[in-house]
Amino acid sequence: MNRINSLCFLLLLISACGTLNKNGGGKQVRVTGTMYLEKPICLPGEAPAKGDPVPMANVTYYIKDGSINDPNVIADKQLKTDSTGAFTLKLKPGTYAIVHPDKLMTYGEFRLKYGATSTYYKDRDDDCFKRWYDAADFLLRVENDTAVAFLVKSRCYTNTNPCQEYTGPK
Repeated sequence: MNRINSLCFLLLLISACGTLNKNGGGKQVRVTGTMYLEKPICLPGEAPAKGDPVPMANVTYYIKDGSINDPNVIADKQLKTDSTGAFTLKLKPGTYAIVHPDKLMTYGEFRLKYGATSTYYKDRDDDCFKRWYDAADFLLRVENDTAVAFLVKSRCYTNTNPCQEYTGPK
């Protein structure tokens, strides 16, 4: 009977160790990169022209295990850029969702913050906001030391909000 108990304990210990860390065990790799913002050139009466990407200095995004902004997953890591938009991370191999700080709000708070605030703006349907909220801003798959670049794209008059249209004077 003692052998059976020992065997059960050993099997339980092995299975628990296998599920403790789904993202790569204890090994960590180095991720270096830069975040950029691309703002279009918006001139009255003209189609937007592509702007040059500029480094996003001193911003913070959050890192969640997985590939979506799952509200049940705690963002226990941060990506912080320096004055040149550069960052360095140590992560375990795996897949990560990089999300804007506002996506740590509840969906209701997020929807309220990004909804139309004047008669010059028109919201798309609620499904658009839900898809935007649920999506990772960037997806990062890490296996080895790697270098990445993230590009945040802005739009004329609505900034980074893909679920809003500007209807005012241009």
